[in-house]
Amino acid sequence: MLCIFNGLLAGNAQGTGLEGTAILARVDAYREFVDAGFSFDFTVIDGKGARSVMRVYLDGNNRNNNSIAKYLEPRRYNRRIVLTLGNSFYMYDHGMLAPIRITPREMLFGQAAAGDITRISFSFSYSVEQVELIDEQILLHLKAIPDRGATYDLIDLAVSVAGYRPLRAECKGASGTVMKSIEYTGFKRIDGRDLLTAFTITDSITKNMSVIELGNFRADTLPPSSFFVEALKNGLVQ
Repeated sequence: MLCIFNGLLAGNAQGTGLEGTAILARVDAYREFVDAGFSFDFTVIDGKGARSVMRVYLDGNNRNNNSIAKYLEPRRYNRRIVLTLGNSFYMYDHGMLAPIRITPREMLFGQAAAGDITRISFSFSYSVEQVELIDEQILLHLKAIPDRGATYDLIDLAVSVAGYRPLRAECKGASGTVMKSIEYTGFKRIDGRDLLTAFTITDSITKNMSVIELGNFRADTLPPSSFFVEALKNGLVQ
């Protein structure tokens, strides 16, 4: 059974009548530990078993825009920091005179780009262009909002009707070519919230795969003064 609505899901199998943007907000809630700034570990395990670990801090004053990812493993990267400010990404490493600006796709750990690591919100970076209801799944066709730091131009995101859990995503370039596929595989109830804790990213060309694990959620973050390029340059973020 297939129903298509342009930009609006007028109803679904459970009769909720949620709009596409409201569904996307429910999907985003699976990445939100608390309603203010928080931190968590982002672990990438590539197809060869190599492991990278980042500690991600979300700005409590402007959580959708600003974040800091501090690379903990492997050891050679443990001084590397990526700062996200709105649609801008900056990388700083030991020995650099100043942070350098990068694109969301420019730095990879496994199959995860900087934008994949530091963003938790679909609804900040993407608009809902079309919604399809296919049996017990909802397919959201997303388009990148200009100047929001989106890693991919287009995303087809499948969501369960029951609970609006993300199931899988096809991440595409502007031409519609699939760049990466994501399978959302792990969820846990942590401190009263159902959270996404594991997913797999597969490169559509090379077929290389990385497993992503999210954990060590904490209801604290760095001070607001840390989320500035000058703070990286002056060594205030350690």
